[in-house]
Amino acid sequence: MGALVGAAYAAGKLDLLEDLARNLNWRRALKLTDFRLGGNSILVGRSIERELRRHFDRQEIQDLPLPFAAVATDLIDGEAWVASDGDLVTAVRASISLPTVFAPVRNGERLLIDGGLVANVPVAAARALGAQVVLGVDVTADFKGVANSVGLRDHLLPEAERRSLRGRIWAAIPGFMRRWHLLRGLREWAEEPSLLAIALSSSALVLWQLSVHQNAAHPADLTVTPRVGHIFPGEFNRAEELIQIGEQAMQEALAELCPLLALFISSAKT
Repeated sequence: MGALVGAAYAAGKLDLLEDLARNLNWRRALKLTDFRLGGNSILVGRSIERELRRHFDRQEIQDLPLPFAAVATDLIDGEAWVASDGDLVTAVRASISLPTVFAPVRNGERLLIDGGLVANVPVAAARALGAQVVLGVDVTADFKGVANSVGLRDHLLPEAERRSLRGRIWAAIPGFMRRWHLLRGLREWAEEPSLLAIALSSSALVLWQLSVHQNAAHPADLTVTPRVGHIFPGEFNRAEELIQIGEQAMQEALAELCPLLALFISSAKT
C-alpha cells in the first residue's frame, strides 16, 4: 500500500486517504471487490482501479506537486519496474497488485505485480529521484505480531485471549457441551492453525525476510518500523489504531531524524 499512500501524499490528498481509511468497513470493502472464478487471481482489480480514477482521474506522475515513483515487479524478468512518469493510476494499480489477490497489470511486454517482492522499502528509487536524506517505513518487521493475530500462538494462550476464529468458536462453547461425543474432536481442531493462518503468516515471513535483505543492500538513512502485525489484514475498523501507531512510531523517530536533517541542512549551506 506504500504506492497508494505515496501517491496521495504527492498529490496533496493525504487527508482524503485518511478519511477513506477511517470510514472503511466490510460493507464498503466488498463494493471494491470483483471476485472471479478461475483466472490468475481472486479479484480482477477493475473496481479498485475505478476507485483510484475517481480520486486521481488521469493525473500524470510528472505533473504532481512533489516527486513520486511507484515500484512494481515485472514477473517476466524478475526485475523492478520504477514508474516516475506516465499515468499515476496505472503505476499505483501495478504496485499494489498482491500476487494471486489482484490480477497482474500488463504494460507493453511487462507483467507487473506487487513491488514489495523486489523493493519492499524502495530506497534506491527514492535516491534515484534525487532524495539525499531517505526515511524508510517498514511495516513487515512485526512478524511476532502477525503470528499472534492469525492465531499461530493460540495454543499457548488462555482461551479468552485467543485470536483465531477457531479459538473463539471453542471458547464460546459452554463447558457441559464440550463433553458431548460429537464435540470431542473440536478442541484439537480449535488449536490447529487454519489454512488461512498458515498462508498469511508464511507470506508475512517471506516479506519480512525480503525486507531484511533489501534494507541491508539499500539502507535508508533512518528506518521506522511501526508495530502493526497484531492487526489482522481484514480488520478495516481499526484504521484509527493504525494511524495512532504510525504517529507514535514517527514521534519516536524524530529524536534521530532531526539531527540527520540538521546535518544535511548544514552541509548544504557549506
